[in-house]
Amino acid sequence: LPDTIPTHFGASGTADDWGSKSTISIFPAMAVSLYVLTSALNAWFAVVKDPKSLINLPVEMKARLTDAQAEEVRTFISRCLFAMKTVIEGMMAYLVYMTIQVANGKASSLGIYFFLFLGAILAIAGLMVWKSLKLMFAA
Repeated sequence: LPDTIPTHFGASGTADDWGSKSTISIFPAMAVSLYVLTSALNAWFAVVKDPKSLINLPVEMKARLTDAQAEEVRTFISRCLFAMKTVIEGMMAYLVYMTIQVANGKASSLGIYFFLFLGAILAIAGLMVWKSLKLMFAA
Protein backbone atom coordinates (compact mmCIF):
# COMPACT_ATOMS: atom_id res chain seq x y z
CA LEU A 1 0.00 0.00 0.00
CA PRO A 2 1.12 3.56 -0.57
CA ASP A 3 1.80 5.66 2.54
CA THR A 4 -1.38 7.68 1.88
CA ILE A 5 -4.75 6.05 1.28
CA PRO A 6 -8.33 7.33 0.99
CA THR A 7 -9.95 7.73 4.41
CA HIS A 8 -13.27 9.19 3.29
CA PHE A 9 -15.43 9.01 0.21
CA GLY A 10 -17.97 11.64 -0.77
CA ALA A 11 -21.58 11.06 -1.83
CA SER A 12 -20.45 10.41 -5.40
CA GLY A 13 -18.13 7.63 -4.22
CA THR A 14 -14.90 9.49 -4.96
CA ALA A 15 -12.17 9.91 -2.36
CA ASP A 16 -12.27 13.33 -0.75
CA ASP A 17 -9.91 12.82 2.19
CA TRP A 18 -6.63 10.97 2.50
CA GLY A 19 -4.65 9.72 5.47
CA SER A 20 -2.12 7.22 6.75
CA LYS A 21 -2.18 3.65 5.46
CA SER A 22 -2.61 2.44 9.04
CA THR A 23 -6.24 3.61 8.90
CA ILE A 24 -7.05 0.63 6.65
CA SER A 25 -7.25 -1.50 9.81
CA ILE A 26 -10.33 0.43 10.97
CA PHE A 27 -12.67 -1.40 8.56
CA PRO A 28 -11.75 -4.93 9.62
CA ALA A 29 -11.97 -3.90 13.29
CA MET A 30 -15.43 -2.41 12.69
CA ALA A 31 -16.48 -5.49 10.72
CA VAL A 32 -15.45 -7.86 13.51
CA SER A 33 -17.16 -5.67 16.13
CA LEU A 34 -20.39 -5.50 14.13
CA TYR A 35 -20.29 -9.25 13.48
CA VAL A 36 -19.88 -10.03 17.18
CA LEU A 37 -22.61 -7.54 18.17
CA THR A 38 -25.17 -8.75 15.63
CA SER A 39 -24.37 -12.40 16.36
CA ALA A 40 -24.89 -11.78 20.08
CA LEU A 41 -28.16 -9.98 19.32
CA ASN A 42 -29.31 -12.88 17.14
CA ALA A 43 -28.40 -15.38 19.88
CA TRP A 44 -30.28 -13.31 22.47
CA PHE A 45 -33.37 -13.21 20.23
CA ALA A 46 -33.22 -16.99 19.91
CA VAL A 47 -33.09 -17.69 23.66
CA VAL A 48 -35.36 -15.02 25.12
CA LYS A 49 -38.30 -16.76 26.83
CA ASP A 50 -41.00 -14.21 25.98
CA PRO A 51 -40.84 -13.04 22.35
CA LYS A 52 -43.36 -10.29 23.17
CA SER A 53 -40.63 -8.57 25.19
CA LEU A 54 -38.77 -8.02 21.89
CA ILE A 55 -41.66 -6.17 20.30
CA ASN A 56 -41.84 -2.41 20.73
CA LEU A 57 -45.58 -1.76 20.50
CA PRO A 58 -48.03 0.08 22.74
CA VAL A 59 -49.01 -2.12 25.69
CA GLU A 60 -52.60 -2.63 24.53
CA MET A 61 -51.50 -3.72 21.03
CA LYS A 62 -48.83 -6.00 22.42
CA ALA A 63 -51.42 -7.64 24.72
CA ARG A 64 -53.56 -8.51 21.67
CA LEU A 65 -50.71 -10.40 19.99
CA THR A 66 -50.98 -14.14 20.07
CA ASP A 67 -47.99 -16.27 20.99
CA ALA A 68 -47.84 -17.45 17.37
CA GLN A 69 -47.66 -13.85 16.10
CA ALA A 70 -44.95 -13.00 18.62
CA GLU A 71 -42.97 -16.05 17.54
CA GLU A 72 -43.42 -15.01 13.90
CA VAL A 73 -41.96 -11.61 14.75
CA ARG A 74 -39.02 -13.21 16.56
CA THR A 75 -38.25 -15.41 13.55
CA PHE A 76 -38.62 -12.53 11.12
CA ILE A 77 -36.37 -10.21 13.16
CA SER A 78 -33.72 -12.92 13.47
CA ARG A 79 -33.73 -13.55 9.73
CA CYS A 80 -33.56 -9.85 8.95
CA LEU A 81 -30.66 -9.37 11.39
CA PHE A 82 -28.82 -12.23 9.73
CA ALA A 83 -29.44 -10.73 6.29
CA MET A 84 -28.37 -7.29 7.52
CA LYS A 85 -25.21 -8.76 9.09
CA THR A 86 -24.34 -10.55 5.85
CA VAL A 87 -24.82 -7.44 3.70
CA ILE A 88 -22.90 -5.18 6.10
CA GLU A 89 -19.99 -7.62 6.32
CA GLY A 90 -19.92 -7.84 2.53
CA MET A 91 -19.97 -4.05 2.28
CA MET A 92 -17.10 -3.72 4.75
CA ALA A 93 -14.98 -6.21 2.77
CA TYR A 94 -15.84 -4.34 -0.43
CA LEU A 95 -14.86 -1.01 1.16
CA VAL A 96 -11.45 -2.37 2.16
CA TYR A 97 -10.94 -3.77 -1.33
CA MET A 98 -11.98 -0.55 -3.07
CA THR A 99 -9.92 1.62 -0.70
CA ILE A 100 -6.88 -0.41 -1.71
CA GLN A 101 -7.84 -0.17 -5.39
CA VAL A 102 -8.23 3.63 -5.20
CA ALA A 103 -4.99 3.98 -3.20
CA ASN A 104 -3.11 2.02 -5.87
CA GLY A 105 -4.67 4.05 -8.68
CA LYS A 106 -6.60 1.08 -10.10
CA ALA A 107 -10.00 2.70 -9.46
CA SER A 108 -11.18 6.28 -9.14
CA SER A 109 -14.24 5.72 -6.93
CA LEU A 110 -16.12 3.14 -4.87
CA GLY A 111 -18.14 2.08 -7.91
CA ILE A 112 -21.74 1.03 -8.27
CA TYR A 113 -21.53 -1.99 -5.95
CA PHE A 114 -21.19 0.22 -2.88
CA PHE A 115 -24.51 1.84 -3.69
CA LEU A 116 -26.05 -1.59 -4.28
CA PHE A 117 -24.93 -2.59 -0.78
CA LEU A 118 -26.52 0.58 0.62
CA GLY A 119 -29.71 -0.16 -1.29
CA ALA A 120 -29.82 -3.69 0.13
CA ILE A 121 -29.41 -2.34 3.68
CA LEU A 122 -32.22 0.16 3.15
CA ALA A 123 -34.42 -2.53 1.59
CA ILE A 124 -33.96 -4.84 4.58
CA ALA A 125 -34.65 -1.99 7.01
CA GLY A 126 -37.72 -0.98 5.00
CA LEU A 127 -38.98 -4.57 5.01
CA MET A 128 -38.59 -4.69 8.78
CA VAL A 129 -40.57 -1.45 9.21
CA TRP A 130 -43.27 -2.59 6.77
CA LYS A 131 -43.70 -5.95 8.50
CA SER A 132 -43.80 -4.23 11.91
CA LEU A 133 -46.48 -1.77 10.77
CA LYS A 134 -48.46 -4.60 9.17
CA LEU A 135 -48.35 -6.52 12.44
CA MET A 136 -49.16 -3.45 14.52
CA PHE A 137 -52.31 -2.68 12.54
CA ALA A 138 -53.36 -6.35 12.44
CA ALA A 139 -53.16 -6.66 16.22
